[in-house]
Amino acid sequence: MPGRSSRTRTYDKDETNRERTGAPLTEARHDRGLSTKIGYKADGKGNRLSSRKRRQLGRLRREHTRAKWQSKAERNLAHGCTEIARLVGALDLDRDHREQASALFRSAQSADLLPGPVVSAHSDIFQI
Repeated sequence: MPGRSSRTRTYDKDETNRERTGAPLTEARHDRGLSTKIGYKADGKGNRLSSRKRRQLGRLRREHTRAKWQSKAERNLAHGCTEIARLVGALDLDRDHREQASALFRSAQSADLLPGPVVSAHSDIFQI
């Protein structure tokens, strides 16, 4: 299982100045934690947006939502990860169990062991 340490990057040639970049990857998210969220009323620095910019972001959000799933398998993976998160929360398990269950679900899906679109029918394999 991959570690949860942050990624680092150097911006100079001698690689002495390493800086943290982004959140660590996680198996518990269908996109491994690399999703993009488009804001509503403020930019990244907290400044209010003009009405023209808000309309533009609304169109971008709509297109982003439409393009989020590239296949039915990816959509089912997202629903599966959500179902796993729900079960782990209901059973009061720690994050490592969620990561492991998500990795198992991902490998079972890639091996075509989970036929059909209904993810909740397969959630009983994670129950105790």
